[in-house]
Amino acid sequence: RMSTWTVDDLLSATEGHLAYGDRDGAFSAVGIDSRDLPHGAVFVAIKGEVHDGHRFCGDVVARGCRCLIVDQRPDMDLDHHDWHKAGITCIAVTDTTRALGDLARYHRRRCPAKVVAITGSNGKTSTRRMTAAVTAEAFETHATRGNFNNEIGLPLSLLGLTADHQVAVLELGMNHPGEIQRLGEICLPDVGVITNVGPVHLEGVGSIEGVARAKAELLDTIALDCMAILNADDPRVAAMAAQTERTVLTYGMGPTARVRAEMIRPAAEGLNFLLNSPSGQSPVSLNTPAHFMVSNALSAAAVGDVLGMRPEAVATGLAKFRPGPGRLQPVSYTHLPSPRDRSAYRVCRLLLEKRGGGGGGGGGGGG
Repeated sequence: RMSTWTVDDLLSATEGHLAYGDRDGAFSAVGIDSRDLPHGAVFVAIKGEVHDGHRFCGDVVARGCRCLIVDQRPDMDLDHHDWHKAGITCIAVTDTTRALGDLARYHRRRCPAKVVAITGSNGKTSTRRMTAAVTAEAFETHATRGNFNNEIGLPLSLLGLTADHQVAVLELGMNHPGEIQRLGEICLPDVGVITNVGPVHLEGVGSIEGVARAKAELLDTIALDCMAILNADDPRVAAMAAQTERTVLTYGMGPTARVRAEMIRPAAEGLNFLLNSPSGQSPVSLNTPAHFMVSNALSAAAVGDVLGMRPEAVATGLAKFRPGPGRLQPVSYTHLPSPRDRSAYRVCRLLLEKRGGGGGGGGGGGG
């Protein structure tokens, strides 16, 4: 069941002003892509690095869009007279990208779903997909599509929430300081997950310590009575437990982690391990041979534990996870075409076994 948008909803969410149109209007959806906007929807004209959505306002009106949200700026040349006569509603805002996030935050507040927000330098997508596979065993789950994890993509993911969804699993990316803070303020997480901190996007944050500070921004956006899930195997992430007033649940390979993997063993199609969590124990089978994926699985299991799932249901969800096409797929040694390929296979296999065979070695910063 999709929610409708009244003009008052749009004005309340964006703090924009009604340039013209019927204040009693109601609309079916909100979008930014002029090519697939539903009839009767709201078009938010985003000015991106390549395209300016304001140039497509005429196209979306011709296709049945009934409401425009546009930047209020002096160079705007919109056909106000014709559109006003046609019954189009136009709302002007200071910044349409920010308005899109404000609309998503407004929509998130009126939907009942628990929101799980996942960030980290590596493994966000695999962790998000594993987490969605787990929560889908017990809840109607909505998850980030593709790499919709920035100030435009995350709001679009949230705007796909319906009243039927019980859990939303969202991925939060970062290129610069303050971005995670803004994304967290948009999605208002009930559960925040930080997987690891690595030397990525250093041009935006300056150092790995800057990456850690940027990822930690998520913590302040979690409600005080809600939960932060932290990777105990990553020292920079583990240190964040002392920086937050939120309740913390840790996961990892070491004995101090509250959600941990024990007895990791290779299997015919991947890996097996024993999941040990506050809710109990359960054997788990993963359909990937990569030991570092165990850390991602533990993160997903921790989310399931926080949401009240039994370990057996968590294990069922993890068993249904499949790596994306062409990623971490098992390869038969005998089917490799050349001695060079078979030699490379043996080296990779040894490296994987070395990485995963030393207790805590598999969970440090993988994913």
